Amino acid sequence: MTTHYLRVWKHYHWAFFTLIQGLSLALICFERSLQKKNLKQAEIFLKAAADMMMGSGAAMQLAGSFKRHHYDREIRPTMAPPYVASEEFSGLSSVDHAFLVSILD
Repeated sequence: MTTHYLRVWKHYHWAFFTLIQGLSLALICFERSLQKKNLKQAEIFLKAAADMMMGSGAAMQLAGSFKRHHYDREIRPTMAPPYVASEEFSGLSSVDHAFLVSILD
């Protein structure tokens, strides 16, 4: 049974991952625009990247907008076996997050 807190957690994480995918694309386009010396276009992509960065931060704040005991009892258990294969499941190890970090590095 999916609880209210688990739905909130999932939905805002989906928004977060959508935003960091967009952020990755905006940063790639920003860099390419700079390489082409198209500063007007680079400015547009940098603004889009900044907006998505702010939005991803807001999504994560909303994803955790409940008491710690709700996380410990209702959410964290769904990120451990038998629900996932890994004992150390974390969004930090996602492909999308790793790609964004590689761009920012």
